[in-house]
Amino acid sequence: MKTLSFRNSPTFFKRSRLDIALGIFIGVAYALVFYSFLYVVRETLRILSLTDQYDLLILSDQEVNFYNLVFALLAVIFGQSASISFWLDRPRMLFASQNYRKISIVNDQNTLKWYFLFWFSKIVIVIWSFVCMAGEAGYYVLSFYPAFNYLFVLTVVVLLLQTWKTIRLSFKRKSIKWFLLTTMVLAMVALGLSRINLLDYKGINHQLLQKNIHYTYGLDLPASNVYNKHNSYFVKNIYLVKNKEATQTDEVLIVADHQELSLEKLKIHIKNWQDSRPDYELRKMVYRLHIDQSVPMKDVNALQRTLSQLDCNKIAYAVVPLYPEYDLRYYYDLSFDLRLPYYNFIRMHSAKILEDINKIPNCVEVKIRNGAYIVNDTLYQAEQLKRKIKSLIVYNTDYIIQLHVDDQDSFASYFRILTTTKEVVYDLRDEYASKEYEKPYADLELEEMSLIRKRYPYSIFKLTEAFKSE
Repeated sequence: MKTLSFRNSPTFFKRSRLDIALGIFIGVAYALVFYSFLYVVRETLRILSLTDQYDLLILSDQEVNFYNLVFALLAVIFGQSASISFWLDRPRMLFASQNYRKISIVNDQNTLKWYFLFWFSKIVIVIWSFVCMAGEAGYYVLSFYPAFNYLFVLTVVVLLLQTWKTIRLSFKRKSIKWFLLTTMVLAMVALGLSRINLLDYKGINHQLLQKNIHYTYGLDLPASNVYNKHNSYFVKNIYLVKNKEATQTDEVLIVADHQELSLEKLKIHIKNWQDSRPDYELRKMVYRLHIDQSVPMKDVNALQRTLSQLDCNKIAYAVVPLYPEYDLRYYYDLSFDLRLPYYNFIRMHSAKILEDINKIPNCVEVKIRNGAYIVNDTLYQAEQLKRKIKSLIVYNTDYIIQLHVDDQDSFASYFRILTTTKEVVYDLRDEYASKEYEKPYADLELEEMSLIRKRYPYSIFKLTEAFKSE
């Protein structure tokens, strides 16, 4: 039977065509199995990343293709190593002159696989530990794509060269041609292998994200520079979103505990939920409202009116940072705090409240008109609003923002005034603290903070159409 070998190669590298074919078959089978293993590990880690909000690590098509190619390259390199081990790891004559080189090549191939698997396992455990330490959706903090692509490329290059290290020492320049030819073949095989998606990753995403509000309803939250975090145990999440399936109307839906509810059903739902909690916990509860920016204020006011009737007065608007460092889904727990007035008090004393507001020396009237703002009868664009409000508050700190809100105004326009006013107040507190105490407001003692808050309060009152008609 004819044999194939390097020209002028040692006798131990001469193999029959049948051995060559078997070695190639073993290498391809090994590559397929190893590629499948890496692919399944990745998808398993993605499934394990599912959070309480039904969010998980989602890879773009570009990321999937890149990782598939890396997995395929690793797989074919180890497949090549398995082929070489098959061809050389045969019974040998005792004290044969070429045993040393043969044993060295086989040992290099065998140790390569186990060292890599050991290293790979440790790296996966360490990375996953850091992801868990970063909290829910921490995988958005530790993302390797595309900033650290070169690490994967270098790993592939090092492993490829490592499989040829002893062979190159044995055959010197004679192996360069075979090395280059083999590398080209491996690259083409890896490219084809990377096109195989063993699991429908898009189907997995769709299935697991069915209960994710952002994914299901396309929730678009407002951005703010001012926000807080609350203990999730004392937070009740309520969503006000647009119905994506309603193409003809702008139907707004209320979602709580993954149920679509009407206002009346929401009342019953919250009452039942309140009955299941002790009073001391209810006093600490914050009702976080995740409201799409495009929702009209008519629906927002109706929701807040319902919450006020149920004595759910501590609310917070869910927000995202104005200049986010990571994916927006990472900032699930950021809140812009607000307190609702007591419903019965407002209903019984609306006329007296308006009378008292008008007695405040610096009463700043703000109205919303088509994305612009009318402040004390003068029109200002959104980017001019902060400078104008700051000048009015500095002029007289005994102030109140009297915000007129029409039902057709968008939540985004309304929230712009809330966050702008709070940013102004925070800036003024910081400036005063730096001037009087030579330190930032956040570093002051509680008593000092209290004095500055009295000097620069956050004072805003929303005048809705329903309030004016009462």
